[in-house]
Amino acid sequence: MPALAAEVARVGGKPREVFERHLCRVFDSIAEQFDAQHPDRKRAISTMALCLGGLMLARAVNDGALSEEILGACRKAVIQQVAPHKQNCESQPESVFNTHCAAGGLSDFGP
Repeated sequence: MPALAAEVARVGGKPREVFERHLCRVFDSIAEQFDAQHPDRKRAISTMALCLGGLMLARAVNDGALSEEILGACRKAVIQQVAPHKQNCESQPESVFNTHCAAGGLSDFGP
């Protein structure tokens, strides 16, 4: 998704519209994973941005240690955001949250 986002931003038009619709569905799905009764879209957006932004930055640097530092910092921030809901995500391995964070390169949610 990180590479696609950059390409869609460049191309614009119909691909951008389709990407936006898909992204909004992803945000809504993640928000429902946090709390189906009171979905928090802002939390979902920030979590997704941390997953994908962290991956983009980690891929952009040459230094492997810095790349790991970036991923670790983003992973820690996501864990802090998700902590109250972590049990829900772990009990649903097919959850959108797990799928998209794994795709974003932050799949190791261990301490």
